[in-house]
Amino acid sequence: MLGWVRQAELVEFDPDAGVAVVRTWGSFESVIERGRPSCHFMRGELAGFFSAMFGRGLYGTEVKCEAKGDQYCEFVIAPKPFEIGKGSSREEGRG
Repeated sequence: MLGWVRQAELVEFDPDAGVAVVRTWGSFESVIERGRPSCHFMRGELAGFFSAMFGRGLYGTEVKCEAKGDQYCEFVIAPKPFEIGKGSSREEGRG
């Protein structure tokens, strides 16, 4: 984790579904801001890493964060709920 966290654990890994769940402890971001999920950089890095690994666009959500009092930060990486320009009505109308 390049020194960005003290410890990390891969909780779930399903390449077929495009899902990964990662827990971290001691994130540098969680000590900067308190009271709400704050590990946006880590969320984006994990989403980008697993998107490249699985070969598809994924989205990251931080569901637990030490900054708001949780015991660890937890990130769910899963397929994007939508992709701009793919299957939208504006794209379908172009010829």
